[in-house]
Amino acid sequence: MTRLMFIVGLIIFLLYMWGYIAMINQTHSSQKRKAPDEPEHD
Repeated sequence: MTRLMFIVGLIIFLLYMWGYIAMINQTHSSQKRKAPDEPEHD
């Protein structure tokens, strides 16, 4: 029973981290695309 709970928790944690990293990468690429259009950005 504890092993099953550990596996379920691990899967949830890994999915959460995958989503978090995907969100960071998407935001980063979005900002990189916008950067040349902004006049205050050197």
